[in-house]
Amino acid sequence: MENKPKKSKNFFILALLILLLGTYSMVRIISTDKDIAIYEGTIINIVTDGEVLSILVDGVFVDENVPDPKPTVTRYTLTNHAKLTKNGKKIEVETLAIGNYVHIEGSNIFDASYPAGGSANKISVLSIETPMILINGKVLQVKEGSGTNIINFLVEGSITGYYEHSQVWVSVPDSSYYPMGLRGRDAILLPGDLVQVLVNGSMDLSYPMQAKSSSVIIRTFAN
Repeated sequence: MENKPKKSKNFFILALLILLLGTYSMVRIISTDKDIAIYEGTIINIVTDGEVLSILVDGVFVDENVPDPKPTVTRYTLTNHAKLTKNGKKIEVETLAIGNYVHIEGSNIFDASYPAGGSANKISVLSIETPMILINGKVLQVKEGSGTNIINFLVEGSITGYYEHSQVWVSVPDSSYYPMGLRGRDAILLPGDLVQVLVNGSMDLSYPMQAKSSSVIIRTFAN
C-alpha cells in the first residue's frame, strides 16, 4: 500500500515529461521553413468582420520544386501579430487595397472551404497595381458556357491599359474562381451586375476583345 502513491507520482512525472517533449517537438517542427507557405498574388477582395481582417488573393504558391504553379484563389486571415511592409517599411493594415500585388508568408495549414483559407504572418506589398489585367465593369450579356467554360459574359468598363469604356467577352473556365451558389439567385451572373475580373494571361484583341478569367467578383448585384 505504501508504494502506490510513489508509483502514481512517478507516472505523473513521466507523463509530464512526455507532454513537455512533445510540445517542444511541435514548436521545433512548425518553426522550420518547410511549414511556411509562400504565396504571391493580387488582392481581389478585403473583408472586415469586427476586428478580424481577411483578404482574398488570386495568385500562386511559390515553391522551387514547382516551376510552373497553377493560379488559385486563397483567403488569408491576418494574425494578431502580422507584419505588413512596403519597400521594407512598416505600413498599417488600412493601406492594403484591392489590386495590390502582394507577397504572403504564413502557415501551410489551410482549411477545406471554398476558397481555401489560411493565416498570414507577413504581407509585403510588392506593387500597388497588379501586373495582371484587371477589369471593372458592368455585365451586358450572359451566355451559357460549353466544354470547360461555365459561362461567357460581355462586360463593359475600365480595363488595365485600355480605354475606360472597353468591352470584353469573358469566358469563365471551371478552374476560375467565380460567384457560385449565391443565395436567392439561380444564375451565376445577371446583366446589370457590376463585376471585377482578373484576367488569366493576355486578351485577344478582337472586337469585342476576348479574355479568360482567373477570378470573378460581384461588386454590386443588378436590381
